[in-house]
Amino acid sequence: MSEIGANVLLIEEDTALHQFWSLLIQKIHPKSHLTVTTNAEDAEQLISSALESASPFSLVISNLFLKGEMTGLELWKLFSESEILFPQFIIVSSVPSTEYERLLSDEKRKPLFVRKPLDPNFCGDLISKTFFEIFQRTQMQKT
Repeated sequence: MSEIGANVLLIEEDTALHQFWSLLIQKIHPKSHLTVTTNAEDAEQLISSALESASPFSLVISNLFLKGEMTGLELWKLFSESEILFPQFIIVSSVPSTEYERLLSDEKRKPLFVRKPLDPNFCGDLISKTFFEIFQRTQMQKT
């Protein structure tokens, strides 16, 4: 990931947050590519297509509540079975963290959680750590 950018998918209805995440990701890793959609059904198709291609998403940032039939957590669950190419998920919501934990009480692995209102410093640190972990995982898969 140091030579090439991370492939990131953002699922968010609020266009102001598109710019927030785009600027944050570009500041942390300028060679990253951000794809944006507003609903889970389009995101499911994008993730599936990317998994079949040579450039799967490394990171998916999704609002908890989305347009369409699925939530961000339901979308995460669809892809959480894949160990090898599974992208890291960050779920964003204004629900309290205790409610988020309750929603995932049966899950062993859990997506990362960011509570609204968004704190640029916290989000930047989380994205930096996540990119570093993705880079490490990618390097381990190559060996």
